Amino acid sequence: MGAGGRAGGRAPRLRRGPAEARHRGARGAGAGRRGVGLLEWAGGVVPQGAVVGAAKAGWRGAWAAMVAELAPQDAAGGYQRPAAGFLAADFRPGGVRGATGALPEEYVLYVGNACPWCHRVRLAHALRGLGARVRIVEMADDAERASRGGWVFGAPGEPDPLLGAADLRELYDTVQPGYVGRCTAPLLLHSPSRRAVSNDSLDILRFLNGLDGASRPRVDLFPAGSEAGLEESIDFVYNRINNGVYRCGFATSQGAYDGALEELFAALDATEERLAGRRFLLGPHLTAADLCLLPTALRFEAVYAVLFRCCARPLGAYPNLLRWRRECWGVEGVASTFDLPAAMRSYYGQLFPLNPSGIVPPRPTLEELGLPPEPPELSRPEDVAALRELGGGEAERLE
Repeated sequence: MGAGGRAGGRAPRLRRGPAEARHRGARGAGAGRRGVGLLEWAGGVVPQGAVVGAAKAGWRGAWAAMVAELAPQDAAGGYQRPAAGFLAADFRPGGVRGATGALPEEYVLYVGNACPWCHRVRLAHALRGLGARVRIVEMADDAERASRGGWVFGAPGEPDPLLGAADLRELYDTVQPGYVGRCTAPLLLHSPSRRAVSNDSLDILRFLNGLDGASRPRVDLFPAGSEAGLEESIDFVYNRINNGVYRCGFATSQGAYDGALEELFAALDATEERLAGRRFLLGPHLTAADLCLLPTALRFEAVYAVLFRCCARPLGAYPNLLRWRRECWGVEGVASTFDLPAAMRSYYGQLFPLNPSGIVPPRPTLEELGLPPEPPELSRPEDVAALRELGGGEAERLE
């Protein structure tokens, strides 16, 4: 008797599942797509190896050219992020209030949900309570509608609410005449003069931190006395982690990818060790360094580990980093700054060279990452961030 049969009888019939039945039905009916049959057609004339080799070479050449258009490369196939943008010299944070203390919206901040550089400035906007001073304009990521770059405004026919531009390039041409460079987000504009302030996320972070008129004016993301350590931490996070995931995702050679992956996870190891005895990156208080790291940490499992091949180790191997991420997520205002499903649709749908199929995975969800959209317990920004001393006049208006 065989291991799977019955003595003296017929083998039992196996019931097929719905998926297998559908597959057999489609195959039997000839409904499946089989391509043009190139290998069968050319098999008698050209060896299969030559056909496959030519197809791989052509595909890889086209792919490398598209990635280089999307993300500039060095000679070794490594991603080279273009230089940062501009900061208008005559704009500085602060200003004079009217007699009532009320301030109209004087600035407009253009951001996109998927972009981690936009996310860090949205976090500063939320934690300092700048809704009455800085208007947020959310852009859509759609390279097919954009004339250059990928950012457009709302649905087709819905232009920028301030200047009526159709996309970010048109806005740049209006507010920064003669500008040569990439039309990137975030972008901060001064509404009354309709002039650009900056398109560099770190400059905008500093600008928002010093801007007068916040509903949480004591929250200080660049606290005095921590300048050296803060700048060092921000540089480390930017070069090794923020940009590190993009160096993995946009590498066009094995050597460039291997080097970027090793550096990224060495940086995550160092961050895990740093957080072992600290609540936040610089100690007991949340600072701009945490706001720079958080956007990458929130996108890691859903986007970077898969689409960018940042998969040397799962983020679950970093319990201190995950604890820190949950604590940051639980600060009032943070959860409202990020839509993970929309970000996944943007990354997987818009970065065509990395995902030609456009297929978007449905998971993980925020809940599966331990980050509920509405955290049950919230910490006030004033309770976790460093606090600045207020001048007498400002303190009186807040009482």
